[in-house]
Amino acid sequence: ETIQNQVLEQRVRGNGQGYLVDASGFCMVHPDSEKIMQLNLRKESASEGFLSLGKPLFASSGGGYTSFSEQKENFLAFFRPLFTGWRLVLTVSESQLLQPLRIMGIKLLLVGLLLMAALFIFVFFINRGVLRPLEALLKVALRAGEGDLTVRADTSKKDEIARVSNAI
Repeated sequence: ETIQNQVLEQRVRGNGQGYLVDASGFCMVHPDSEKIMQLNLRKESASEGFLSLGKPLFASSGGGYTSFSEQKENFLAFFRPLFTGWRLVLTVSESQLLQPLRIMGIKLLLVGLLLMAALFIFVFFINRGVLRPLEALLKVALRAGEGDLTVRADTSKKDEIARVSNAI
């Protein structure tokens, strides 16, 4: 009972189910108590569902993982042999396991969009701060080129554009 409770309490990131399978393939611990020592993963071959874990579970002498589908939902199963010859199996729904990654992806997308908007605003104001004085200087230069030598450029600032304005 102690082992059963410990196995059933095992979770992957707080989700899923724990199982314990003996060396002959029988489920020694299962969330459904009616299936304990009734399901044999070595003997029962299924192409889908929990029973499809038998082949990958016993094909490897070490631990590993595999996936299976049950009732139109995909699950991941992580397994590991124990020193007793038994196998500890933890299953979790892919959607539950990947939920934090989806949330993080959405957050990263939003942060990226905010950064792009901030960059756009920054470039807009920098561009505006440079182009307005250049356009004013161009108007002065064109009028001077037409022969109006009374025009003056605004040289109130101390930047490079003001230095060019003073030169003109």
